[in-house]
Amino acid sequence: MRNHAKVVFISTLYPFKIDNGKKVVLNGFLTYLVERFGGENIEYVLINDKEEIAQNVPVKLISIDKASTAEKLKNLLLHVLLKRDKSIQEAMIYSRKVGQELQQLLDKSQPDIIICDTFRIGQFFEKDISHVTGYKILYLDDLFSIRYQNMIRTLKKFPSANLNPLGNFDKFVPSFLRPIVNFRPMLKFILELEKKLVWQTEKRIVNFFDKNLLISSQETAHLREATNNPSVEAVNPLLLNGNKAELNRAYNGNAEFIFLGSLNIPHNKFSIVHFITTQMDEVIKQVPNFKLRIIGRNADEELLNIAANYKDHISVEGYVKDLEAVFNEACGMLIPLVFGSGVKLKTLDAMSYGLPIISTGFGVEGIDVTNKLNCIVEDDLDKYPALIEMLCNVKTNEEFSKNAKNFYTQTYTKDAIFKQYDQLFNSNTKVGANRAASRRSYSS
Repeated sequence: MRNHAKVVFISTLYPFKIDNGKKVVLNGFLTYLVERFGGENIEYVLINDKEEIAQNVPVKLISIDKASTAEKLKNLLLHVLLKRDKSIQEAMIYSRKVGQELQQLLDKSQPDIIICDTFRIGQFFEKDISHVTGYKILYLDDLFSIRYQNMIRTLKKFPSANLNPLGNFDKFVPSFLRPIVNFRPMLKFILELEKKLVWQTEKRIVNFFDKNLLISSQETAHLREATNNPSVEAVNPLLLNGNKAELNRAYNGNAEFIFLGSLNIPHNKFSIVHFITTQMDEVIKQVPNFKLRIIGRNADEELLNIAANYKDHISVEGYVKDLEAVFNEACGMLIPLVFGSGVKLKTLDAMSYGLPIISTGFGVEGIDVTNKLNCIVEDDLDKYPALIEMLCNVKTNEEFSKNAKNFYTQTYTKDAIFKQYDQLFNSNTKVGANRAASRRSYSS
């Protein structure tokens, strides 16, 4: 049954072209909101470039121009380097004009629920947006401070690691500043500074929202303990392609493995390069017909050159729209991450299709898996060649496949996720009951 409350969802990301994990999560939220409230009652506010806007989407789309280059430079100098009260990620989004436009929009819409996508948007609710009556929800995604801390540790362990601290966020940074951010002598300083400023924001921002959501249960506990704020809660993602009841695996004993992920994200790019350079020769020695399909956008020259050394065994394929056939026929997924933070949606995506997984602990963080039952968790990459060979056994593969699918079905199906969202988004309780009272309070 639909609840006719109004919802405003604010983000910097256009979610209707699903080509990365973050968009999967946002699409899951929107699928739920449309089904519970109706698309006509959902306003999706995009702070980004207008050319991304499409017409045939299930909600009302509103576009707000992002901060100008001059504003970004001012923010960087004033708030990052001098005042130290905003992180680089906040500084690249913040604009007083954007805050004013958001306030005007909320005044006009008077929504019952306001959802902000990460602290980049949440920052506007600290000072710029001062009077709203809706139930405010902040989706924090991962704790970026932990992500930066893991990158710092990786640099210490692998001094030559080529890490891009911006990842998918680099499109918001003026092009002439990107080389500075990635300049090797500056990298450690930038990571240390950003880690400190982001953690400062993460601890502060939760006080401005009624509910604060993280994907990882471990990170939820960490932030809740640091802030003593019970409004910090874990939320499971809804994978729109993961609700098929049947298991359609067609594995025939091949040695084809998948690595999946955006290749401009530091933990993905570095980890797959590290795996190839340290393990590929031994894997081929033990499993001569081994094939590795690297699926994901933004492969750089370094990865392409390394993969070319194994052209009979590695293919770099870019974005693949339909993964079902790929997953159904492959032997398994490799997730040899040497750092990272938060829940990896590639892990859940694989499990939803019953694709067996070999992963480090970073690849299953925040997912309550059982090692050697529904996946294989191993941090020692030197053991991967033997594990790959073991998983090529059809009977062994079938057991891991069934157990992975069963685990996913019990925890991440649409019905289970919608029950959680009903509680988190208050669709059946507080929001509907307080709508009229909220209107009267606001207009008085």
